[in-house]
Parts: sequence; C-alpha cells; structure tokens
Amino acid sequence: MKKPNSTQVGEFIGSALTGILWLGIIGFLIFPSLENKTTCSDVEIPFKTINQENPNSEVGDDSIETYGSNGIKEVCSDKNGVVKSETVTTQKQDELVSVGIKQPEPEPTPEPTYYYDNYNERSGAECNDGTYSDATGRGACSHHDGVYQWLN
Repeated sequence: MKKPNSTQVGEFIGSALTGILWLGIIGFLIFPSLENKTTCSDVEIPFKTINQENPNSEVGDDSIETYGSNGIKEVCSDKNGVVKSETVTTQKQDELVSVGIKQPEPEPTPEPTYYYDNYNERSGAECNDGTYSDATGRGACSHHDGVYQWLN
C-alpha cells in the first residue's frame, strides 16, 4: 500500500468532517437533544362555589342556579420541571348558589282560649220550689226539689 500524500490526507479529513457534520445534522433532526425535551400533562382546574344572597328567598331556602364543572389545562415543563407553557383546553364553570336571607314571617299569636270551670262561672241557682241558693255546684237546691236554672 502506498503512503498518501498531504493532499490526499487533507481531502480525507475534509470528507470525514463533512460526513460527521451531516451525521450531526441528521441526528439532530431525527433525535432532538434531551436538553430541549418538554413533557406535557393535563391538570384539573377546580371550580369555585359562589354564594349570592337572595332577599326574596327565606333563610334555608338555598338553590343552585348554575352547576359548577372543573376545567382542564395542559402544562408543559422542561426536564428540570420549569413550566414552559400553560394552555387552558377546557374552561371551568363556577357554581352559583342562591342563598335565601329573608327572615320568615312570624307565626301569628293565637287568640287565647279561655276555659271556664262550669262551677266557677255560676253565681248561684234558682231552685224548683222558687227559692234561691248561693251554691254553684252539685248539691245546690238538694232540699228544694232540685235546680230550676243556674244563675250567672
């Protein structure tokens, strides 16, 4: 085998460097650097519950006006965990609750009911024989043929 001259060595090295350069470009295109690799994941966005006072509804009469639903966002981070981007893919919907604050009308005060003891509302009796007695209960007019009528 013959020893190459300097021109041949230079051409060989140039060809080798050109080949290495092309391998680097093709490798970069096919296998991107791990330093630039990002990972993305979906993250839930929780909804909030908003209580809105309603003066037309009584206390304890609460109702859901709008039901809440969680949203979703895509979070992309590099290999060190540094967030590179956040994109909301589904908007959250906050829950709206109507809260009654009106005090209920008080129950009307019932009229008092008076119970009278029949013996206490009598002031006496007129007997069947025409006499009068101060007795207001059992036994009044017992020796006068009984009670004709009670007196008030």
